[in-house]
Amino acid sequence: MEKSTQDSIPFYSPSQPFGFVDEAAHNAQPSLNIFELNSGFNVPYWYASEPITQIQQDENGCFLDSDALVQTLWEKDGAVQPPQRFVPLCFKAAVPHAGNYRVKLTLTARAEEEQLLIFHGCRCLAWKGSVRQGAVLSICFSVNASPIIPNGKTAAFEKNTLDIAVVGHCPALDFVSITPIEVPTIYLAGDSTMADYGAEYPYHPAACYGGWGQALDLYLDGSVTVCNHAHNGRSTETFRNEGHFDLIQKQLRPGDFVVIQFGHNDQKHPHLQAYNGYPENLRRFIAEIRAKKALPILATPIARNVWTEQNGKLTYNDLLHDHAQACIALGKELNVPVLDLHQAAMDEIIRLGRDASKIYYHQGDWTHTNDYGAVRAAGYAADELRSLGEAFPDYLPLIQTVSASSEPWKPEAALLLEKPARLAGVKDPNGTEEETAAQDHQAEKDGGDALARLLAAVQSACGQSV
Repeated sequence: MEKSTQDSIPFYSPSQPFGFVDEAAHNAQPSLNIFELNSGFNVPYWYASEPITQIQQDENGCFLDSDALVQTLWEKDGAVQPPQRFVPLCFKAAVPHAGNYRVKLTLTARAEEEQLLIFHGCRCLAWKGSVRQGAVLSICFSVNASPIIPNGKTAAFEKNTLDIAVVGHCPALDFVSITPIEVPTIYLAGDSTMADYGAEYPYHPAACYGGWGQALDLYLDGSVTVCNHAHNGRSTETFRNEGHFDLIQKQLRPGDFVVIQFGHNDQKHPHLQAYNGYPENLRRFIAEIRAKKALPILATPIARNVWTEQNGKLTYNDLLHDHAQACIALGKELNVPVLDLHQAAMDEIIRLGRDASKIYYHQGDWTHTNDYGAVRAAGYAADELRSLGEAFPDYLPLIQTVSASSEPWKPEAALLLEKPARLAGVKDPNGTEEETAAQDHQAEKDGGDALARLLAAVQSACGQSV
């Protein structure tokens, strides 16, 4: 897409292979509401009929005035809220086949952008930074298009489109090109702490879930792509049994990488403890990846923000210690690099303390991060990759792609979106599915004591002590 060749604003549809996506497109094309196959940005169901995304065009390209759109929405709702939420400018284009692509884009900052965000795929963060008013930003990044089994589905869906979402005050997109490329792919196999998540808009980084796999691209130089197959609630067992690992296996090529991170859900089952099924399942993953001449990487389960309190004193409660140590021991045994995300996250949580750490987690959650936490956790992974040095020479093509640390992202608190009184009668068309999805995270929201009781029950059944 180039602005000089467009007489009108293109909107994506079955007959238009590239264009922008708004609420009307979502309503007309149900497939746009499967977040893993799209940009990941959706309005809450009660705003589905609201014409929120109003795209304009001028000499700088196509844009929307996010501040004005959000202000108008809040005024309709009878409440003026802080101007810190954004309406994303979402662009979608068809691609001929699964594989890796280089995306180049140019945009102009029509207003001062103190924190511009550029996402690709399902809210994978490719770039963040400040852009002064009137400046032109030209960037390129690498993207993977891969079949995936979406949440709640049992079969793979082809992903034959690429998505770009620009989040800012008023950026104008005027050029996009997409070109097939041949570069290694980093496949991610894991659970909810690594997974892709959608986000409701008007968007705020603190008011959504975010897995660290969505932010890993921020720390890479574009000479590799990231393909995230991590899913909520999966263990080393269910990830295989439900077909997610098979999808990775079918696409693996020599020289690709697979990062494996499990433990949060394994520890809830007697046969997947750190001394039995968990390391054995990891061992099988590693053997099958190596059989494809690809390169496995283990990652310890990222630490939770869970504490115990006695006599008014808080003590960190390391519920994932055994699984983290089993992962490290297996890496040493099989000469597989290990990214110790558990230790890195735990050190930072203890340094900040329980309450100060909450800003990096979804509201009321002790395990699942928001977008701020996802970027921070992806930084742990990048630091761990850089630290491998020359100890693993076969991995140097990946290690060398890890760029310098991203600019720190100062978190700001934000409440979750709530249904306004004027739309109280709007019913959720997917109420059952939404309730099921919410339950996926409920055990982790119940706090450290509930998690400790769950683990104690599992280990008691195995004749172990907590």
